[in-house]
Amino acid sequence: MKILMLSTDESILQKGSHAQNRMAFYSEAVDELHVVILSAQKYKENRIGDYLWIESTGSKSILWSWWTMYYISRKIHNKHKIQLVTTQDEYTAITGYLLQCIHGVPWQAQIHGDMFSPYYRSQSILHRFRGLLSRLLYGRASCVRVVSEAIAQQLRKRGKVKRITILPVFMEYTPSIYTRSGEVIDPRILVVARLEKEKNVEFAINVFSQIASFIPNSTLVIAGNGREQKKLENIAKRSQSPVQFLGWLNTEELNREYTNASLLFVPSLYESYGRQILEALVRGVPVVTTNVGIASEYIIDDVNGYVIDIGDEAAFIGRMKSIFSIPGKLAQLQNGAQQSSVHLFSKEDYLGHLKRSWEYCITR
Repeated sequence: MKILMLSTDESILQKGSHAQNRMAFYSEAVDELHVVILSAQKYKENRIGDYLWIESTGSKSILWSWWTMYYISRKIHNKHKIQLVTTQDEYTAITGYLLQCIHGVPWQAQIHGDMFSPYYRSQSILHRFRGLLSRLLYGRASCVRVVSEAIAQQLRKRGKVKRITILPVFMEYTPSIYTRSGEVIDPRILVVARLEKEKNVEFAINVFSQIASFIPNSTLVIAGNGREQKKLENIAKRSQSPVQFLGWLNTEELNREYTNASLLFVPSLYESYGRQILEALVRGVPVVTTNVGIASEYIIDDVNGYVIDIGDEAAFIGRMKSIFSIPGKLAQLQNGAQQSSVHLFSKEDYLGHLKRSWEYCITR
């Protein structure tokens, strides 16, 4: 099977990056995986391993990049006889649609963002434009792959997409790593997020500033970086609460923070998936989260955490206070997190599901 993947993720171009390694892993499921990145960086058809080829459009103009992506994709199809094109967002979906219409190549549209969230559409004009593109294009795809049941339900509700596959981004799981090492003495409330507006980290700081005095020796620990970092640091400073910014962490460093965390706080306005929720649960860390992504699929109130409506500050404050003030409550939730039924694919199983999702789309 020969697959063409179109993406805007420039980290795929970085040698040894998680994204590039993930592409190499995906390529093990097929005979050939060709990846084209919509990027101003120049990266010409570099073969990586036995089954993976990567190149970029290398155009600074977004309009010219779209044409270049189509031109490169058409060239790859003519040379290698591509059997399926899969796109990772609304921008690359334009090329996927053209390849399907003009060259008859089956097209799988991947949906990684919660484009149905009103918070998503209200973020910017760009987000509204992306939402418009998705409504125009995704109903025309041969099939659609989403990362959560919640997004699949939204698509079914609207009735425009009939062939849907649910498959999240691969998350590697090594049981020996994800083990809590004893009781956490000083409460540490962990936030794992890109420091961007939609992650709503300002809300987490505001909630914590109102409960910190009720939880002795507590700290809000924020792991991640982004454009909002300076703003958030200033907000934390003004709150005079013990807030610690760790920046971006590698896998080993992040594992250590999960191990030392009392609970995970997810304040996001929207999530397509919510990988950090699973990362916490497999380590026995309870989760207090907004109702986003997979939260309602994995979090059971008063068992392994709580799911609370977006923006309900009073509810978050009340839950946090009860967790740390009621004797045994935190330990109960941690035990519930350890007992959570979290299904993570092995590498072999994931490749099998990925391959079947592509075959399903080809046999339309």
